[in-house]
Amino acid sequence: MRHKLSITDAGGTSTVRTAREGDHLLVDFCDTGPRTPAEIRNRIFAPFPATHASRYVFH
Repeated sequence: MRHKLSITDAGGTSTVRTAREGDHLLVDFCDTGPRTPAEIRNRIFAPFPATHASRYVFH
């Protein structure tokens, strides 16, 4: 969220919506900032190994 706010132009908006669907929490982030470049969009939530073998970090 901090990054999202840092790239949204002055006067722009950032919106976070949440909903519950059964046992799941849905979170939706929307803003009026620039789009994510197409060349990285398909891997934006790809996990990569962290310092502990049993954990993954999402970026």
